Amino acid sequence: MKKIMVAFVLLSGITTGCATFQNTPAQERVYSRYEVCRVNYPGYQIVRVYSDGRFDFRPLDSGATAFVQCMTGKSDWIAR
Repeated sequence: MKKIMVAFVLLSGITTGCATFQNTPAQERVYSRYEVCRVNYPGYQIVRVYSDGRFDFRPLDSGATAFVQCMTGKSDWIAR
């Protein structure tokens, strides 16, 4: 019975803890920017987005400089 109670408490803590994780505003900006940039640069995949807005990506083709400029908002075609 004690093992069941411990398992229940651990499971409750894990599911409650996971429910509280949310993206930071910086992460949301990266994901929003990615939705725009992947239209013009479809050969890239976001691998990880850090809480401060930095991101790792995997290039599936060439042209990484243009993709990074798009993601950082330094591209001329993005409306501000």
